[in-house]
Amino acid sequence: MAAELDTGNGDATVVSSDGCVERNQPASWHLPSSPRAASTARRRVRRYLCQRQIVGSVADATYLIVSELVTNALEHGIPPILLHMAHTTSGITVTVHDAGVNPMSSSHRMASPDAEHGRGLALVAALADTFAISTSGLGTFAVAQLQLPGRGEVDIPGLR
Repeated sequence: MAAELDTGNGDATVVSSDGCVERNQPASWHLPSSPRAASTARRRVRRYLCQRQIVGSVADATYLIVSELVTNALEHGIPPILLHMAHTTSGITVTVHDAGVNPMSSSHRMASPDAEHGRGLALVAALADTFAISTSGLGTFAVAQLQLPGRGEVDIPGLR
């Protein structure tokens, strides 16, 4: 039997009677607007992926993508920051949303060789099978998709 769990901070997700997020259900989390946001996100994503038995290189790439997108939202966006994960038979979709409308965050600029910052989105683009950033009156949405090994191509309209 499934029930909706309210975590007390505006998050809600579907959980099974044993307390685990149901396998085919997406999950969303509001993240703190502090330097601990990326580590909080990684911890939640690790549990989400483990519950779905997603390990190895796909899990490692997902952790790095989540870290980079959350850090980018924290550094360049406006709170609140929302992380959304979805799992289908073909892959994983990571979406990070913030309330800011920063046109610079949507460009994949190349960092100069001496720059200390500016490589995160290039890493995300290299690791993800599809990656896009869009802005609207609702804020900035960064969406990365990873295909699971041996599965069909991930096809979400608007991301190719």
